[in-house]
Amino acid sequence: MVAFGIALPQDLRAGVDPAARIARFARAAERAGYDGLWTLDRVQGHQTALEPLALLAAAAMVTRRIRLGVAVVILPLRSPVELARTAATIDQLTGGRLDLGVGLGADRERVRAVGLDPARRGERMDDAVAVLRGLWSGERFDHEGTTLSLRAWKISPLPVGRPGPPLWFGGHSAAAIGRAVAWGDGWLGAGSVSTEVFGREMAVLREEMARAGRDEAGFGIGKRLYLALDDARGRRGRRLRDWLADHYGKPDVADRVAAIGPAAAITEEIVRIVRLGARTVILHPISDQERQLRELADEVLPAVRAALGDAPVAP
Repeated sequence: MVAFGIALPQDLRAGVDPAARIARFARAAERAGYDGLWTLDRVQGHQTALEPLALLAAAAMVTRRIRLGVAVVILPLRSPVELARTAATIDQLTGGRLDLGVGLGADRERVRAVGLDPARRGERMDDAVAVLRGLWSGERFDHEGTTLSLRAWKISPLPVGRPGPPLWFGGHSAAAIGRAVAWGDGWLGAGSVSTEVFGREMAVLREEMARAGRDEAGFGIGKRLYLALDDARGRRGRRLRDWLADHYGKPDVADRVAAIGPAAAITEEIVRIVRLGARTVILHPISDQERQLRELADEVLPAVRAALGDAPVAP
């Protein structure tokens, strides 16, 4: 069965109370039957982006069922000890509803801001994942890595369940996908890649899973989809194109990765993604978010489910 998430707004609007807006959106998503609310991590840049984990903590206070996820935290820029504590706290606040996505990040040089040699990002990633898993175990934990070391560390509170929140991995490279298979509970295809590229990455993922002897049925596979359920004048499509060009610094990115158009076009793209292997789809509109939340739930998701029926995901 496919899970449908929706992106929780992270921007600020002039004259709009952000706490009230987030609470209203989170409640609406839960009422509409979405399976997850998802944030993303943007550490620096001129675009407004509220911190993703703090935002999930706020959403936790006004929801009871819907899962809360971040896709993805740029792990080399974070203290893994603090991240383990923050994630455990949010998991407690949500009653075990947190999904934690982690990734290496695309900007190699940015890690210099936390005192890390860019050439050692992969090593820090491996160390940080080991620390997260170790601290969530509840036992006093030792770790001697190449970028950090811990002696007899223990955190409290712990996550609701062991071994902690589901740990999703992002990333495009074979090494990133290999990490997801070796360490993770799931892998998330980025919103910045096209459906065609996602299909090629799925082939790599399946090769890695076969090599590791992992069962795809017990492994999460997701994809973020930037979209605009467009109106007759194309305003949402223009806003999405402008936002993506600004966010990724590439003027034509929307033409390659986004779904823009009427309900039938959005439905078709989601069905393609699911048939390639995704069992979680994160829908990400960037304007008229509350209205698109309702329109997608009313017009698109029933059509997606009808199109998929009980057909299995393609191997």
